[in-house]
Amino acid sequence: MSYSLDVNISHFYGTNIAHFKLEMLAYKLRNLFKELVLRQKDKRRVGKWIRKKIIMIAGKLIKIGRSFILKLQENWAYQVEYNEADRRLQGLAWVT
Repeated sequence: MSYSLDVNISHFYGTNIAHFKLEMLAYKLRNLFKELVLRQKDKRRVGKWIRKKIIMIAGKLIKIGRSFILKLQENWAYQVEYNEADRRLQGLAWVT
């Protein structure tokens, strides 16, 4: 994953500093998610792994009343890993 930290996005110093800080925040949040939720230590495979096993799952987001529900397909290859990650993510929730 490229964070384009070697590119100046503006001629203004303050804009470039803000861009750099946002990129670093994204990097740190991704690493927290990787370590706390996915329990991965390998840095090289995290982007592909997240896309393949977490994001690219067939499903439908439906609204029932005031709640949104994510309906996933019945069975898929990485269902166990997804459910474990979801359980760990729910355990990290500060506000429900």
